[in-house]
Amino acid sequence: MTVEAVLTAAADGAIGRPHIARALVAGGFAKDNREAFDKWLGNGRPANIDKEKLAIADAIAMIHRYGGLAVWAHPGPHGRRDRVEPRVALGIDGVEVRHPGHQSDDTQRLGALVAHFKLVPSGGSDWHGASTGSRALGAMQINADWLAQQDARLAERYGTGLTA
Repeated sequence: MTVEAVLTAAADGAIGRPHIARALVAGGFAKDNREAFDKWLGNGRPANIDKEKLAIADAIAMIHRYGGLAVWAHPGPHGRRDRVEPRVALGIDGVEVRHPGHQSDDTQRLGALVAHFKLVPSGGSDWHGASTGSRALGAMQINADWLAQQDARLAERYGTGLTA
């Protein structure tokens, strides 16, 4: 398999394991994405490389340094008060409330935590290209007020006149 094959599979520009899986399938190294992960890319498999982990505090500081909002992406059932509160102390701005992988109780609990800690809500489809259904680009609808809250947080953090 070549780097060019992976770049072709990653036409959206962000290279990740799903793109490598597609290149493995296209090259005949796996019959489908599931096999590509089971045989090559999954945890403990030959082509799996552990990611370097960034400490939460360092990630939040870096996001703020470059003018962004630090939002905890798709926490699902892990998004409980005992895990949100320490992130709030570190300066997190928001939590992804709506995500196709969240159950309705996750969404309700996360929404309540966002309101309690005065964080900004976020939502998304978790699109990584070539996704369909609830993970397709634009499939996850959010309230326009959430965007206004994000804009307000940006203006509060970085000054007026800044838009997302």
